[in-house]
Amino acid sequence: MRIIGLTGGSGSGKGAVSEILRELNIPSIDTDLVYRELTASESPCLSALKAAFGEDIISDDGSLNRRKLSMIVFSGQDADAQRATLNSIAHRFILAETESRLRELESVGYELAFVDAPVLFESGFDKRCDAIVAVIANKDARINRIVSRDGLTVEMAEKRIATQLSDDELTRLCDYVIVNDADFDTLKSNVIDIVGKIKMNYNLKGDK
Repeated sequence: MRIIGLTGGSGSGKGAVSEILRELNIPSIDTDLVYRELTASESPCLSALKAAFGEDIISDDGSLNRRKLSMIVFSGQDADAQRATLNSIAHRFILAETESRLRELESVGYELAFVDAPVLFESGFDKRCDAIVAVIANKDARINRIVSRDGLTVEMAEKRIATQLSDDELTRLCDYVIVNDADFDTLKSNVIDIVGKIKMNYNLKGDK
């Protein structure tokens, strides 16, 4: 099975790309969703985070309070060190679960699968990918999406973007680039075009 990395900064629109891939019957593993599932209730991942960042990051229902954790790692003291700690914990559990899901997809006959990972290069998962697609968008659009989706302030959204790879860096590192500044139909057309190129490159006939 060919593994295609899907990356891009927060708010770039990777989720919309994954939605289109699902319409094309191409699986896309959302590592952010994997993280949410791993931290929705008591788990080894959540226990490790709690040990590192304290009880305050746990919501009343026992799940991870992502907003409180974001405030620590993007706005608190020693933010760089805190982000490094978060990444070292989260990446380990997310990548293990992602590998498990990829094995399941391959076992049922899929020839192609995408892995949606905002920190694909930082986590080292780029080395597992046959090709990598970047999704980029202008900064204002990204900020609006982050604020609306995650309930963060504009300042916090800007700080999050500042810690991530720039569009220029992603363009240099990735094999394909999707610019998500237009409407959904344009995005869908671009995704279909890139999927076609990937299938042709690896001589893949179908979706499985």
